Amino acid sequence: MTDVVVDLGKTRCRARSDDGVAEAPGSPGLASPAGVLAALASIAGAVRETGAVRAADAVRAADAVGAADGGRIGRIAVGAAGALTDPVAAEQLAQRLSAEYGGPQAAVTSDALTAHLGALAGAGGVVVVAGTGAVAVAVDDDGKVAVADGLGPVDGDLGSGGWIGAEMIARAAAYGRWADVVARRIGRDWRELVGDRSYEHVRLRASLVPDLAALARSGDADAIALVEEAAGALASTASEAAGQVGDVREVAVVGGLTGLGPLLLRPLGEALGDLRLRAAVGDALDGAALLLDRNDLPHEAHVHRA
Repeated sequence: MTDVVVDLGKTRCRARSDDGVAEAPGSPGLASPAGVLAALASIAGAVRETGAVRAADAVRAADAVGAADGGRIGRIAVGAAGALTDPVAAEQLAQRLSAEYGGPQAAVTSDALTAHLGALAGAGGVVVVAGTGAVAVAVDDDGKVAVADGLGPVDGDLGSGGWIGAEMIARAAAYGRWADVVARRIGRDWRELVGDRSYEHVRLRASLVPDLAALARSGDADAIALVEEAAGALASTASEAAGQVGDVREVAVVGGLTGLGPLLLRPLGEALGDLRLRAAVGDALDGAALLLDRNDLPHEAHVHRA
């Protein structure tokens, strides 16, 4: 028997078992039409790749999971995009996982909450997930949860990788600054992305972040200023989330933008005011693993178990 933990986002699905770690495409989110079936299919693909199950032909999502494998999974915990928005779908996913993997204990919550659980080891505080998009999740010791931003590239995700890329493109078009860098990364048709904030090209825009980091580390004042703008936006998002719950003071940042290191984290910490920046201790898979052994954490009111 093996335990399985899953981080299911809209772009990718990661799974970890005693047999290994694997990745598969994500799903549109539990709140989307047929969101539960899409989640099951994504989870099945990632879990199979870990070696935790040896599924037979997957004609439909339910067939892709492990009843045919003799019930090797003892427990499964999933952090899934959309679970906070659609708790009914999250409950359905927990029930389906338990039934279709041969009866293991199953726990489902939001991927934002598993990121929070992993980063702060189950304690209260604020976690900023800063990657292609950006969202802050605050949880206090009484289990009150607040979410700030996470609105997607059209309406929000301020300070994210996608936002940074859009700003670089806009400034390259307006002032010629970094135009050669943008063209080298995106191609000679890069001007077609001026003003583009769509989901379709968000990962392409975010691919400019390493270039901005290189410019900033070389002493480019405009690049340093843009990184500081992103840090300020992320700090504001963290403060907004913290202000909606009880007495929380600590903030951890996770996600791809942490690769910028002190370039981002130093100004972010300075912009937090009374909040204190601390290091994250784990990731969303570690947070999902906590759900397997703990049901006494502040997050439990938003966990669906079967």
